[in-house]
Amino acid sequence: MLVVSVAPLEVPGCKASKKEVGSLHAATSFEVTLSTPKSKLKQSLDCGGKAVTLFITEYGAVAQRDEASNVTGPELWGGDEPSEEHSDELLFKDAVQVVVSGPGVSVAADALVGKGFKAWRGGPAPVDVLTRVGKAIECGADSKDPLRAWCAATMTGTAGFTAQKDKTVLLGISVPLPAKLDVRAVMLKALRVSALSFGGGKVVLTDVTPDNDGEARELAEVAAQVASALKGQATEVKTSAGLAGFLPTLATKAASSGAAVKDSVKGPAQLALKNPTRAWTVKQGKREVYVIAEDTADGAWLSVYPVVPLTK
Repeated sequence: MLVVSVAPLEVPGCKASKKEVGSLHAATSFEVTLSTPKSKLKQSLDCGGKAVTLFITEYGAVAQRDEASNVTGPELWGGDEPSEEHSDELLFKDAVQVVVSGPGVSVAADALVGKGFKAWRGGPAPVDVLTRVGKAIECGADSKDPLRAWCAATMTGTAGFTAQKDKTVLLGISVPLPAKLDVRAVMLKALRVSALSFGGGKVVLTDVTPDNDGEARELAEVAAQVASALKGQATEVKTSAGLAGFLPTLATKAASSGAAVKDSVKGPAQLALKNPTRAWTVKQGKREVYVIAEDTADGAWLSVYPVVPLTK
């Protein structure tokens, strides 16, 4: 059966090379697969003067890639993670599996993690945060789910990303979602207010935290208004004079030290923040909403920002 080649990956800090390297285990796992892949490709790179080869295999579905990774990892290392003797790295993103092998393994692997790939470490791959949220909340047309303010996160699909105009600040709600904890339980208890700010072609995410009980009460009211806007019940978010005075400084911060961002017609924008971050613009009814997923070692942070005006 003919297997076509998946497109080469863009790896920051690396350039194309004709020098093929890699361990016998990496080459064997690439040639002999558990099931027929959709496409695959060997990509040779020079990463800061160190050679590396990417063994890229694209499967037809995430479940098929999960199954393949559960075999490939132990084939590479004789265990569930790399070792000093077997330093190949196994990464995945959606239905694509990548084995990174050669002297430049750490440089290439770190660069791919920065583009949204995750390292496979024994057992089934973690479920993506958007999939977890989609299974946990009810988002039908007649839904009365108290968590339906998060439904925009279930609508990313093939959505792209379009940045707001310069010096724009949006308020939203954020929540940490560790992989081992129940989504609904965390969303009901750990919600907080955050800001998504645009400036000079860059973005920054800011956790808005209270300094005293009075500010805590104000932010609780802001969170309720944001949720109301996300449910289509409000057309603005009112803030205190103090918060209204603080927010414009975040756009200035974005311009000076934010992460560069480019619009994406299809698929999320990738942001180089503290954690690898994906960003979408989705249409929820008549309203635009930004969905931000920050992938962390133990799960993800999820944030949603309705595009509505902020008023005092």
